[in-house]
Amino acid sequence: MNAFLQILHKQTAETNELYNMSKLENTLQSKLELTNKTYNYELKIPELDDYSKLVKITFNILLLTPLFNVRTKFDFLDSVRNNIFFNDSIKNMIYETFYDVQKKYHLLNRLAFRYKYRKAPIAIDTDLSLSNIKSSRTTMTILQNNQKYLFTLFDLKKIIDTSLSNSPYHFSQPLPIKNPYNNLPFDKAILYNIYFFMKKSDFVMPTLFHQYFLSNFNLSKFQEDNEPVIQKIHLKQYLRNLSPKELKGEILYMLKQNRFSKKIKIDPAFPIDKLIDIFTPYLELFYTQIYSFDLNAKTIAKNQLYWKLKEFYKFNPTFGRKYFVSKNTQEIVSVNERHMKFEKPNYNKNYRDSHIILCDNDNDIDSDDDSESDSDDNVTIIEHDRNHNIHVFRV
Repeated sequence: MNAFLQILHKQTAETNELYNMSKLENTLQSKLELTNKTYNYELKIPELDDYSKLVKITFNILLLTPLFNVRTKFDFLDSVRNNIFFNDSIKNMIYETFYDVQKKYHLLNRLAFRYKYRKAPIAIDTDLSLSNIKSSRTTMTILQNNQKYLFTLFDLKKIIDTSLSNSPYHFSQPLPIKNPYNNLPFDKAILYNIYFFMKKSDFVMPTLFHQYFLSNFNLSKFQEDNEPVIQKIHLKQYLRNLSPKELKGEILYMLKQNRFSKKIKIDPAFPIDKLIDIFTPYLELFYTQIYSFDLNAKTIAKNQLYWKLKEFYKFNPTFGRKYFVSKNTQEIVSVNERHMKFEKPNYNKNYRDSHIILCDNDNDIDSDDDSESDSDDNVTIIEHDRNHNIHVFRV
């Protein structure tokens, strides 16, 4: 901020002398009399009109501020705006001078940044999977600590979503977005650069990052305004990050909570990947029902899950059980994978007028179910044993 004071002094001084503000500050502090708290500093002002004198005195007060920083600068501007003894003419004169100094200060900052950017070495030129990054519209170079770091927009989205959707024990607690290579948080200038770089590209802006931008990159305000959205995205990421063994345990627990699906017996020999593929959509509804902060989404998920699991059970009560098929004196062991297809809301139906009217998204069960649905049409179940196994004979 020393450069801002230098420019301000040059702009308001009547001579060509350019002070070293750090030395000037030390000189003024040495002349400060602690007994009467006054400055022994003589301000020489040439013959000016009263308004100009008042403006120069006001800016000299700013120049003599002992501890000057960004907050002090704008606190000064705010004090001018709220000063009841300044009329509009004086305020406009101060504003014009301040804006002119601020403009020159930003030009010098931009020039210094470009020089540092050209001279800075490249620290990292690989993505998170250690593949070399090629220059393209989806590649961004970030200058931090006088070093360049190359990122793909895909990696930046992953870093941003992971930080902003952080929810230990399913309670939202967003984290600052950090550079994974040095573990240092990106400052606000870098965050703004990332946001507008994404906006200019063909990349879809992450929802959480856009909301973070609307909150002026304030983590507390972002958390307060977007907790249901954070929770929704976190639950999807949480399901994707669970191991197959953990997913299976969650699915079995979910099935036991419904009065109909708790009758389903999943044999240990049932393929775990098939089980996960079938029940993951149901598990999303189950997690929304339990953990969502949106009461409306919570109620809708609860009702949908109840009826979908009920229909699932009625469609095939023996789903998941092991059965034996006898054919030509040979016995083949298999599991019952016949199931109904999970129907998601079809927002593309009535496409021509979907922008005009609200459509009912309650879909009928598609008659074209999975290929497994008709795989047992030519068998007859004749009995169940004590282990819930099914014995069938192919006709």
